[in-house]
Amino acid sequence: MLSLHRAGPALARVRTLSRSSLRVSDPIRSRFALPEHHLSYTDHGPKDSEKVIVAFHGCPGSAFDWRYIGAILEPKCRFIRLELPGHGETPLALCPDPSPDAINEHVHKVVRHLVLPGQQLWLLGHSLGSQVALHYAAKHVAAVSGVAILATAANMRPHRGIRPWGVITRLVHLASNPTVQPVIQPLARTVMTKIHGFSTRFAAEEFVHSWRRTTSLNFETHKRIAARLHKHNVPVMVAWTRDDHLIEHEIAQETANTFPPGPRLCFPTGGHHLVKTRAAEIAAALEDWMKL
Repeated sequence: MLSLHRAGPALARVRTLSRSSLRVSDPIRSRFALPEHHLSYTDHGPKDSEKVIVAFHGCPGSAFDWRYIGAILEPKCRFIRLELPGHGETPLALCPDPSPDAINEHVHKVVRHLVLPGQQLWLLGHSLGSQVALHYAAKHVAAVSGVAILATAANMRPHRGIRPWGVITRLVHLASNPTVQPVIQPLARTVMTKIHGFSTRFAAEEFVHSWRRTTSLNFETHKRIAARLHKHNVPVMVAWTRDDHLIEHEIAQETANTFPPGPRLCFPTGGHHLVKTRAAEIAAALEDWMKL
């Protein structure tokens, strides 16, 4: 059963669309020049919109991940999709450091330039992308109107997809050894595609960097971020599915209970990639919540 708790009336009217009926939006990528390198992004929808969504994909991932939700929201608001370092067309050389704070140093330069004075900034993150979005919101609470996290990896404790935690951290340490890299890269690709169900279109190095990003998760920091967002009244929308093979329902529910009030969308099915499987329902909830 779908939880409609604080999700808004539009969500109750939405029915899951078949894959063949989903509209897509794939805007041409632009490049934002930074001293170290460039960051790739797309910027679609009315530029003078009162509200701007900045979206952070999961890992591995790219701006392509938002093609279904973007197709629904872009006629109604400005929708910016960032490609994080090491993913899409943004080179890892921009920020080899996988920590969210290091990544956000570059993200902030882009957001500060793209978002116009007076526009409301809303953040949207999927999986590991929600970790970056939450860290950004915690640092820039006065500038953020709300955060939506989908199948978030930024939980209060390790989820099953990254357990045992010590194994992941050890493999990432080994990946830094040039002698072992030829073994680790195909292993990462096999685990991420055969076990975790990610697309085979990603390069092996992108899978390894996704593991590096995973080891940057800090569960105590997530609790502090939740407390800071509570303190500054930054609302948070949380969406997840009961059949996510990476993040179990109990952990997702615990996360939803920890963050500040906002829509809570618990879907019976849809898996980890609800950015596609539940695009219509998520977009409807965002429309209601943001009053688009």
